[in-house]
Amino acid sequence: MTTTGRTSGLPRTSHLIAVPYADTLALLGTNFGQRSTPAWALNLEADPRATVRHRSVTLHVVARPATADERDEVLTASADVYGGYVVYQHRMSARRLRIFILERPDG
Repeated sequence: MTTTGRTSGLPRTSHLIAVPYADTLALLGTNFGQRSTPAWALNLEADPRATVRHRSVTLHVVARPATADERDEVLTASADVYGGYVVYQHRMSARRLRIFILERPDG
């Protein structure tokens, strides 16, 4: 995913594990369970527009915070995608886990 740096305004590319959700993808800002929020998540909060490449397809997307119901569904689905997400959530109990749903700008 490529976001716009919130301070620099420059393109910033991060390699992430996406969770398939509904007809799109979700991203979890676990930062491997570290205390700090990942820069890409902060960038999306500052400017939700991004470009993602998934399975050889590049798309322009807009990221939005997951609703409470979506969070529960994404967290459940994330365990099947990558087992580390469960471990990371226990490590980072002191900070808010940011979960984003990626949508096409045209709806």
